[in-house]
Amino acid sequence: MDSGIAAVLGALSGAVATVGATFVSGRNAREQGAFAAKVEHVRQRREGRERAYRGFISAATKVRDLYLGEYWGARTPEAYVAAVNELEDHWLDATLAGPSDLAELATMIRRGLQQLSQLSAALGDYEEAAMEIARETFAGIEQFTVLARRALDDDGTQVSPRLTS
Repeated sequence: MDSGIAAVLGALSGAVATVGATFVSGRNAREQGAFAAKVEHVRQRREGRERAYRGFISAATKVRDLYLGEYWGARTPEAYVAAVNELEDHWLDATLAGPSDLAELATMIRRGLQQLSQLSAALGDYEEAAMEIARETFAGIEQFTVLARRALDDDGTQVSPRLTS
């Protein structure tokens, strides 16, 4: 083979290798950047959710405890009304933080605690209904806590079961 052709082919293969390496490096850099952005997004989302869930669980538990105190004779209507109002603020944060199953459960808890608030004035007349609402609502608070913990543990690497079906 002629030395000129060998030099041209050598230069051409070097250029192709350089372009290939640049392409692969650029692609890897984009993938790493996208991964880093996703990790940061998940971290920020988790922090916001944790605050929202913590506030909602705390407020719902406070209302529950005040309701139970009211039921057992510790009359604190002002504190109960204030706790229900506080729950409203935390309910909105929790529903916005998502996911939808937790938002729906938070809404059910909120509605139950509001109903208990309304029924507590005439508890003797509606004791059976109030007990059923209380049982469902208090179980909902426990379920919300479990689902919140599960949502906070989700690091975004699992495939959602809804997406695979």
